[in-house]
Amino acid sequence: MLYSELKANVAAWLNRTDLTAVIPTFVQLAQDRIYLGSPEINVDPLRIGDMLTVVNPFTGSLPSNWTEIKRLSWVQSGSIKYPLEFLPLEKIGVYEGIAARPQFFSIRGDTVVYGPTFTNDVELMYYMRPTNLSADSDVIPFGVLDAVYLYGTLLEAALYLKDDAQAARLVQVYKNAINAVQKQDDGNLHSGNTLRIRSDARVMV
Repeated sequence: MLYSELKANVAAWLNRTDLTAVIPTFVQLAQDRIYLGSPEINVDPLRIGDMLTVVNPFTGSLPSNWTEIKRLSWVQSGSIKYPLEFLPLEKIGVYEGIAARPQFFSIRGDTVVYGPTFTNDVELMYYMRPTNLSADSDVIPFGVLDAVYLYGTLLEAALYLKDDAQAARLVQVYKNAINAVQKQDDGNLHSGNTLRIRSDARVMV
């Protein structure tokens, strides 16, 4: 679906002619909800395989489009890589002054810090946030999010209009849409294996 089509569909669903100027704002808020999560309605941020991006070598400054680190690995040589463990910033300080093979990392602002310190390359795998829709010809990313964007945008419109009944209905519809995409992607990723949940706590806030 094109951005122009999304806006037209939202306008048709709302059946209002006085909201044209604010529909792009609804879309922007919906995109924040999709990629940053909605704790108030118990919906996690979307994290699908198509969002995964690898940077090697990684210099330490996080990309502007990062949302969450999936894995950070110390590259010993060639294809030999050792994943590092995340530590809260207040706990990693005791390791920063030691020069040795790194075991931990943390995040200070938009910069990754390590403990111990080292000189080898690092490989970053992270979930990127797609560029926000802006031009009418922009396409909703990944090809599976048309319903998520539509219902997310309509939810923002209902909240704006203070239509509590409609907002309550759209919360459930939005949750169903985004959970279906996430479940499908999780199933593809873990097909044939027992799914084990592990928290990736390195999240942009």
